Amino acid sequence: MRGWFASLIVLLALVAAPSVAFAQSEEVLRTRKVVNGWEKWLEKHKISKASIAVSHNGKIMAQLGLDMDATDPAPVASLSKAVTGICIAKLVEAGKLEFETELKDVVSELDSSVPIKSLLRQTSGYTRDITQNPLKYKGRDKEYLEWVSRKEISKGRDKSKIGQYHYNNSNYAMLGAAIRQVTGKSYEEACNELVFEPIKITTAKLSESWRIMSAWGGWNISAVDYLKFVDAYFGVGEVLGKSPEAYPQHKFENGIRYGMGYLFRSGRHGGFNFWHQGAWDYEWQGEVARFGAYFVSYDNGWTIVINHNSSTLKGEIGEIDRLFGEATHAPL
Repeated sequence: MRGWFASLIVLLALVAAPSVAFAQSEEVLRTRKVVNGWEKWLEKHKISKASIAVSHNGKIMAQLGLDMDATDPAPVASLSKAVTGICIAKLVEAGKLEFETELKDVVSELDSSVPIKSLLRQTSGYTRDITQNPLKYKGRDKEYLEWVSRKEISKGRDKSKIGQYHYNNSNYAMLGAAIRQVTGKSYEEACNELVFEPIKITTAKLSESWRIMSAWGGWNISAVDYLKFVDAYFGVGEVLGKSPEAYPQHKFENGIRYGMGYLFRSGRHGGFNFWHQGAWDYEWQGEVARFGAYFVSYDNGWTIVINHNSSTLKGEIGEIDRLFGEATHAPL
């Protein structure tokens, strides 16, 4: 492959003392399996621009890019929702908001009795999702955030769907409006201050092209910085130092749960695994945008983040998820 940027792989086994060489060399072997599987996946699906960052127990093991660097900010699409979720959780932690609070009591112009917790877990009963044609609002993200919220609310909640999971970007548009109202700042400024600055991430910002999707899909974050975000706030099977079961969630029959912008389930080591896909595939009046991202954090300490210039909407993420799971769990 051409265009590879230099990788950083911590070859601990090559420098470690003999007494600890086995444990550290296993880290390196698993890191290589993760990266090799990812490279083959890129070739198979003809993805021409991508990056990856890998950590184990919070220590970066590898960062690599194809025609980009793993430190280059990239659009992460729906991985933005986890940022919004943590931002809301921080406001609740600070006593400025409650998960039970109804939206209309936070943002008076959004006349909805839906509680914040239902928006977070995608069980609000709002089902239209009117966020799929945003280009005419390019550069007008504040206006679009409010318009999406008002428009979705004006169409009403489907009473038969209240309490049932229905993935809808508009739920997170309403959460973005709540963040802005509670903090008195823009959504971007508030989440940077609450989420990123405390963990010393300085390059995360809303995408110049897609900032209109802000709270549900607008962040530009490098693979390395998103890795840092996941390791800081999810830890090994926890969210902000607590079980994810302590936060709003919806449980599916197969044991998978949707939390505050992420999916999770019980892991093999007594904790929880977290993951989410971001995907955007858009064509309108000659403008084409395709990009995606993915993160997974296992309860055995491995975290992986990837960005790519493909929307990966044909099952490709399921494939890489299985490759990553095998690389970090299967016997060597």
